[in-house]
Amino acid sequence: MVKFFFRSKFLNAFYVLMLTAGTVHSQNTISGTVLSAEDSTAITGASIYFDGTSIGVSSGQDGDFKISYQDNNSALIITSLGYETLAFDPSEIKKLGSNSAFYLPIKREELETVYLETDPWSRMRKLQHFKKEFLGRNYAMYDCKIVNEDVIKLRYSPSKKTMIATANEPIIIHNNYLGYAIRYQLADFELGF
Repeated sequence: MVKFFFRSKFLNAFYVLMLTAGTVHSQNTISGTVLSAEDSTAITGASIYFDGTSIGVSSGQDGDFKISYQDNNSALIITSLGYETLAFDPSEIKKLGSNSAFYLPIKREELETVYLETDPWSRMRKLQHFKKEFLGRNYAMYDCKIVNEDVIKLRYSPSKKTMIATANEPIIIHNNYLGYAIRYQLADFELGF
């Protein structure tokens, strides 16, 4: 009888401890609606994700979304085709709260830059240099694949001895070595030689 009583008290204390631990380490959530800044219409299928991670969701029919985060997450990115990208630093994420409205400005069509200097390098050569610097130089790079290489625009300037890479949409990377896939918004890449 004493043994059962002790075991019962022990199990009750264990369950209380587990519930408390679950409450203390619970994740926070951000919920909101993605809207067009021009006319406040809902944007369906917008991508909401934490930069450099595989944590992400898409906005629903009414532009609504809900995403969980931890205190150590990276920047929150909200993007959709045809719209400017919004990025929130980790320090700003806690201030967002619930049921926020996120207005994406429409991306205006721009003409590509015209260069007066010829680019002597082939696309293959520029892509090899880009991958080596972007994905890394160790053996794990061979298990990484950029799925949509065609969205990357590469330009080598012989007078400046630099290579610049840009992309108008996120780069999709499959990392078979670590077993994940991510979408990466390439904002700025410059490589000097």
